[in-house]
This record gives sequence, C-alpha cells and structure tokens, in this order.
Amino acid sequence: MAEALWNRSPKTFWQSIRKSKKSWLPFTVGGETGNKAVTVMWRKHFSALLNSSTNCGIGNFVQQYISSHSYFEGIDELMCNSFKIKSLLHKLPLNRAAGKDGIFAEHISYADSSVCNHLSSLFNVCLMHGKIPQERMQTVIVPSCKNKNGNISDAGNYRPVCLATIISKLCEHYILSCISPLLATTNNLSGFKPKHGTDMCNFLLKQTMSYYANKDTPVFSAFLDASKAFDRTNHNLLLTKLIKRNVPMCIVRLLLSLYRQKTMQVKWGTNYSSPFTVTNGVRQGGVLSPNLFAVYLDELSIQLGSARVGCTVANMVVNHLKFAVGICVFSPSISGLQCLLNICGDYAAEHEITFNCKKTIGVLFLPKKV
Repeated sequence: MAEALWNRSPKTFWQSIRKSKKSWLPFTVGGETGNKAVTVMWRKHFSALLNSSTNCGIGNFVQQYISSHSYFEGIDELMCNSFKIKSLLHKLPLNRAAGKDGIFAEHISYADSSVCNHLSSLFNVCLMHGKIPQERMQTVIVPSCKNKNGNISDAGNYRPVCLATIISKLCEHYILSCISPLLATTNNLSGFKPKHGTDMCNFLLKQTMSYYANKDTPVFSAFLDASKAFDRTNHNLLLTKLIKRNVPMCIVRLLLSLYRQKTMQVKWGTNYSSPFTVTNGVRQGGVLSPNLFAVYLDELSIQLGSARVGCTVANMVVNHLKFAVGICVFSPSISGLQCLLNICGDYAAEHEITFNCKKTIGVLFLPKKV
C-alpha cells in the first residue's frame, strides 16, 4: 500500500486495501476466551433462546385440526411442476454463502433444466408426506455483530444469522407462492410487504402529528421494540393463526416439519458446535420468516384498531403503526395511550413477546404554539 501511494497509483492502492480487509473475530466473547470455548458458549446461548417457549408442544387446537382433517385435502391444486421451479429459481439470490451441504444457489440456477423436474418431484413428495429430508433442513447459525463500534465482546451485541440449505430456501419460496394470498395483514404494517416500506409509516406518522399540531392538540406516543422477536415466535400459536386463515393441511404439516424437526449448529470462525433442536422461533433471514412474523402480530393490530382509542383522522382511527419488529402507539390523551399500551402488554404476555425497555421511548408531540 505504501509503495502504491508513493508511486501515486490510486488503483493499485485501493486494490491492496480491499485485499487487506480480512474478517476477524474477537478472542473473548461473553466471558469465554478462545474460539472453541466461545463456540460452546454460543451453542448454550442460542439453544436456550430457541427453546425458551413455555408452550413448546403442539397445542390442542393444532393437534385436533391435524387429526380431524385429511392430509391430502386440496393437495392437487398445490402440486409443483418444472415450470414453477424455473420461476422460483430467479428469486434465489446469487453470490451468497452456502448452507451446511455446501451447495450454492449458482449450482442450481446454472444447472441443466432437468434439475427442475427432480426438484418438483422432491417437493411433491414432501407435500404428500408432510416432511422434508433431514439433511436439507440443517441450518448453521453465524453470530453477526450488530454494532462494530460497540462492545464486540458482549454477547448481547450479536444477532444470529442463519445459513440454510438452498433446497430449504427454494422450498420456502414454493410454500410462499402457494399461501401468499392467505398471509395478508392490516394496512398499519408497511414492512414485509411488496412495494411497501417503513418510509410509508414515517410519512403517515408525520402527517398525523401535523394534523393534530394544526388543531393545537398534543399527541402522546410510545415506541416499542420487541426483543429477539423472530427467535421467540411460538410455533403453536403461529400454526393456530395459519389454520384460522384456512391454510391447507398439507402446508401446515410441511411448516411443522420445517420448523420443528430441524437441527441447528453454531459456526464461530472454523469451529462448529454440536447440533441442537429448536422448539420456537422463525429463521433469521428466511424467505417465509417476515411473512409469518407479520401474521403472528396481525391480531395485535386488529385489537388496537378495534379499541377506538387514540388519534382520529377523517373519522378513521389511526392509533398505531408497525415497523419491522417495532410498534408505535399514539393518542391525544395520556389515558388513551395507557389503554393502547395495556393492549400491547396483554398481547405480548399471551404470545411470549418481550419488549426491550432500553429501546422503548415515549415522545410528546406538542403544537407549534406551545
């Protein structure tokens, strides 16, 4: 680099900069020192988090539904074919890390067209039997630092990034294409939707605050952030919500296999932990995960809207907005805000959701004349 700088060769200089950027890991994390000890620590950490549900068994409603409905009900309309696989292959992102099996998306995307016939046959068999091969469900968790400028030795500064197999990702795309119309959510949620974004929530929030400011009325608001929201999703409650949305029985059984019969390993550097099972949570970075989590929180939005408490614009109640894993509730009165917070608290207790007190803030929007 010094030689390139001395010779005034900016191209060579920046090429050497890029080559020197090698990923490195802290030697001490969570009070453990050494890559092997840190790997064991991460296994205990994620195993406890992904098995933290107090109701990890299949609930009575889900069990009764499975036992009282035919496995093959509506399966003919969902059978896969090679043309469907070809359309789904374009949705696989390239230049991404491979799963435990070492298969990259490029292996399937650039393979001979006959691979689509084999994959369609595989998915049809999985659909009929309600199971996915165990080897295709192996998932590797790679801890990723949230804030590199923060304390990188703090285990709380890391989030799990799951490296799933390409076959399981393609299977999730297939499931999503089958049930996407059944996963619709309220308009209060702008994230996790095509042609939507959190900037829409920001715009609506600003317009609502401006509307009340022009009427010389203050607005009390609270911004809530769900801690480890994806990882604490209760499978029993999630499947119950999908059943109530008339998701076909064969898809319910396939999702049950996808989330309850998989094993995970933690990778730290070149070290792998021993596998462990999972009883709660949706996969971080999964294709289906955002849509399933949106369904998981959709009833909260319905309850808040039905409360008829909070801000009103053009005879329409606008008392909350949902971002990714956060929610904003607002009302022109303290009592109204407290009512909305009580609804959120009751829903969180029922669905095993924990709001992060450190990231939860209250904001008072005052009129311009005050």
